[in-house]
Amino acid sequence: MILAARLILFGVFTVAGLAKLRDRAGAREAARGFGAPAWIGGVLPFAELATAGMLLPSTTAVAGAIAAAALLAAFCAAIARAMARGEAPDCHCFGALHSEPAGARTLARNVALLAVAASAIAAGPGPSAVAWVAELRGTALALAIVSAVAAVAIAAQSAFLLALLRQNGRILKRLDALESGAEPPAWDDAGAGLPVGLPAPAFELPGLDGVPVSLDQLRKPGRPVLLLFTDPACGPCNALLPEAGRWQRERDLTVAVVSRGGAEANRAKAQEHGIARLLLQEEREVATAYACPATPTAVLVDAAGRIAQPAAPGAEAIRALLETTTPSVLRDLDGEHVDLAGRVVLFWNPGCGFCTAMLEDLREWERDVPELILISTGTEAENRALELNAPIVLDPGFTIAPRFAVSGTPSAVRLDPFGKAVAPPAVGAQAVLMLAR
Repeated sequence: MILAARLILFGVFTVAGLAKLRDRAGAREAARGFGAPAWIGGVLPFAELATAGMLLPSTTAVAGAIAAAALLAAFCAAIARAMARGEAPDCHCFGALHSEPAGARTLARNVALLAVAASAIAAGPGPSAVAWVAELRGTALALAIVSAVAAVAIAAQSAFLLALLRQNGRILKRLDALESGAEPPAWDDAGAGLPVGLPAPAFELPGLDGVPVSLDQLRKPGRPVLLLFTDPACGPCNALLPEAGRWQRERDLTVAVVSRGGAEANRAKAQEHGIARLLLQEEREVATAYACPATPTAVLVDAAGRIAQPAAPGAEAIRALLETTTPSVLRDLDGEHVDLAGRVVLFWNPGCGFCTAMLEDLREWERDVPELILISTGTEAENRALELNAPIVLDPGFTIAPRFAVSGTPSAVRLDPFGKAVAPPAVGAQAVLMLAR
């Protein structure tokens, strides 16, 4: 029984860790949905795999069970907190293999596994699950190694062949439809989206006011259309909505949020985040037509009504899609247009200790550097509390910094009149202040 409990935990953490490794972007988005930093989602699969490894040998079994209990307790606390706040973020528990909105069932599963981990801790080391390996000698050891390598190779080859067969099946279906003159079927891989260049499926959906809006109407101004598929119960979607409102106001394209659920629940979110164009699908009929079952996912339709770019699943991919196709019009906290050309740009984070430590120096600096501008994460209130005279542009997704090879805060670059950096970025408070001098 002791070994069985550890093997159950080993199986769960191994599958969860490997599945998250295959979809690390989704793991980071799930972490954000629970209100945790994105890096936790990136580290979590390695922690789960390390925990699984410790559960097998008797020498590390108790430590592995303690690590499993700690992870499961953290999962339970995060789910309970989300439920208490009326939220249901996507748990992403088993990566791309299985995910569901966090709720009572997810919490119950983690509590049950926590009980298994507690029993493994109480039982002590117990027998080893890998001791037999040390007893192998000569031919038996070589056979075991060859068998393990062969099993991995067969599994990899099977996965490749399955993917190849599915791809060929989709191609044959679409060729048959095109030859018969029928509408080609939607690309059916989860999150894969429709092929670039294909005519975008037509639709007509009611807005929050009940008035139907079609794709043709969205394209009428002659601009590209970004369809952002969301769900009110999706934590990463809700975290992205404030940015969606700004995209509608600041981007040179038409942004339409396509959500499921009732009008009242969506109206509250639209009003909270200043979203002017939100369309309601009954379930996921339009998202399915665009082969985008996961949320959040964005699809860019060009002015001619064709799929312009591959579908972008997840907040990071959506931001990257926007930055590569329609760079934002920057505005400061007062709504004034800001041009970065010829400016000294300081990348800032109100929650960064290195930033706050140099705040007094920054206040002296801005008096001598009138061309200073801050690109900052955080909320409007946090940035107004800095009491700086320099214009501040909010960039909660930290999407502008990578354009200038900046990956952390505080960092600064000096731009020429054409908006190009005149030197590598200054990284860290000392280097930033040296740039000022």
